[in-house]
Amino acid sequence: MINYYKNKLIVISMILPLVSLFFDKYKDIGSIRHGLGLPFKFLWFMGKTVPNSRWLFFLPDNLIKINFRVDIYLFCVLIIYLFLNILEKIYLKLNN
Repeated sequence: MINYYKNKLIVISMILPLVSLFFDKYKDIGSIRHGLGLPFKFLWFMGKTVPNSRWLFFLPDNLIKINFRVDIYLFCVLIIYLFLNILEKIYLKLNN
C-alpha cells in the first residue's frame, strides 16, 4: 500500500512541472531568452517574439528554439516530491 502512494507521488511530481509550463509567466532574460517552469525555469525559449499560445511551442518551427534543461527539471521533480511527501506525513499524523 505504501509503495502505491510513493509511486503515485513520483508520477504527480513528474507531471506538475510540465503542467506548470501552461500557467507560468515568462521570465525574460535579455531580449531573446524567455524561461518557463515551476518551481525553477527549466524550459527556455530562444527568440525575439514569444508564441501567443503555449500550444504553439510544439510546432516544428518553435521546437528548434526550445532548450529543455533536464537537470533542472529533475531538480524540480525532486523538490515537488519532497514537498508532497512532507504534506503526506503531516496529513497522516493529523488523521491518526
